[in-house]
Amino acid sequence: MPKGNYFLHFSALLLLLAIETALATKSTLLVLKNAETLPYVHAICSTTASKYVLDAKRLGLPADCHMPSQCQHVYSGACLSGGGLAGTFSPAELDLLINTCLPAGSVLYQEDDAAVIKAEHQPGKEKPHYKKLHRRSLRQARPGSNFVQNSAINGDQLDLWSISQGHDINLLKEKHQTLAAPLWNLDRIDQQYMPLDKTYSFGSFESPGVGQGVTIYVLDTGIMSNHQEFQTWSSFAVDNNTAAAAVSATSTTGNVTRTASTSRASCGRDFVNGSVNCEDVDGHGSHVAGTAIGLQVGVAKGASVIAVKILDDQGLGTVGSTIAGLDYVASTHRKPAVVTLSLGVQRGHYSRAMEDAVRALVEDHGVMVIAAAGNGATDSCQFSPGATPQAFTVAASGFSSKYSSFINTKNNKDSNAHAIKAVENDEAEGVYSEGNQGKCVDLFAPGTDIYSICGGIRRCGYVSTTTYAYASGTSMAVPHVAGAAAIFLEAHPEASPAEVKEALKGAAIEGAISPMVLRADTANILLQVKGLSGNQGASAAVHAADGPSEPTIGKR
Repeated sequence: MPKGNYFLHFSALLLLLAIETALATKSTLLVLKNAETLPYVHAICSTTASKYVLDAKRLGLPADCHMPSQCQHVYSGACLSGGGLAGTFSPAELDLLINTCLPAGSVLYQEDDAAVIKAEHQPGKEKPHYKKLHRRSLRQARPGSNFVQNSAINGDQLDLWSISQGHDINLLKEKHQTLAAPLWNLDRIDQQYMPLDKTYSFGSFESPGVGQGVTIYVLDTGIMSNHQEFQTWSSFAVDNNTAAAAVSATSTTGNVTRTASTSRASCGRDFVNGSVNCEDVDGHGSHVAGTAIGLQVGVAKGASVIAVKILDDQGLGTVGSTIAGLDYVASTHRKPAVVTLSLGVQRGHYSRAMEDAVRALVEDHGVMVIAAAGNGATDSCQFSPGATPQAFTVAASGFSSKYSSFINTKNNKDSNAHAIKAVENDEAEGVYSEGNQGKCVDLFAPGTDIYSICGGIRRCGYVSTTTYAYASGTSMAVPHVAGAAAIFLEAHPEASPAEVKEALKGAAIEGAISPMVLRADTANILLQVKGLSGNQGASAAVHAADGPSEPTIGKR
């Protein structure tokens, strides 16, 4: 080939590369300095051409500033004080947006709209003992020898008698739930010492201990709101006219009839598909919500959940969609309120915008935010949003002898003695092997082999109002703390997030986790619900601390 042709060929390649670079789009998030710029953003992202013409004339915008297909989310300013937007722009479009369409100097900062993933154990990593159990009741769903991720368990109707021994869960007294092996996690968070006693105790003479009146906003993959775990206690009627005696449908002491469906779970907003029911295909959100408020598998059995769908059917999302969810909660929440973030940016990434939004929701709106420490076996302070000082960051615990209390051996009828022997011969309580640790962790909560709702066909293959599944990860630890926070807020509805944080830490057990599996800079405290429904814990002298305005990665 002649030299001239080589030159032309090379020049053509450079031109194609330049065109490709110019046309390449990138997901970007812009945070504005003040809300006065929001009218420009609303005009730029308006989906109606005629409306843009009117707004453009009023604001002095050129025609090429209309970018509705590029915009994905517009933030009101409830979380990010000046508002903002997220979208997919080419370099040329982004330059036009910042330097022509928006007022000069109005952008506070910009960052890549990074991917966000659920903080659940993923296939291919060290398996955390998933149980392969099919079509068995809760009491039969004992640990097996075959481990399969998210096998569907077709459970029975709710065993109402076991939940409170015939007492109305809303009574001002201590109630006791009889537990089977799968619910070891509830057993662990209501007692200080081992072995487990096969009961979950909740409530006091001062508060029912069920989180009634508290709303937990689950920012996740959606919700299966018609699952039996989300029914209200009052939706079950007993034919023996004993209002306080709710009994099992199979019990001989009375027959249970469920009245018209009344669910404590609902859809707030779907930022993925725009649906009205926040359909949960992945199942992660339903599992999290079940642990938080489920009648049988949950911590706060009277609290409500509002689902905000920000993760797609594979459990993936973006920083932009997460902030949209936080912005929604800031604008519409009803107190007392708690937010769960069983998710985070991928390892090695950081989001100032997400941390700013979490900080504002806590400090400006008084909403408690519970965040996962993350699954990367690394420093939690390098994981957003868990690194945010104002969030309550949770790591996952677990221990291999957790089922010992539930085993009746042939040669030893005393299962308690068997459990004591197992604890003595086994290592102290451990942690989820892939979970993050570090100084940004506030406390540990159960997070391995957690039995809860299976509300997504992608997770279990089939779903119904009685299907369940096991899951592991710091995702699963978060709702335990959210439920505990709801129990405290039921008794102290005016408490600030800082006061809730102080109460949770004050009630927790110190030194329960083996030091052999902990980083030296990680707090060795384990969640407990005992005492949270009483009058102790809330201190009027505790106030939320002001957080730094700069990125807080690695700070606590």
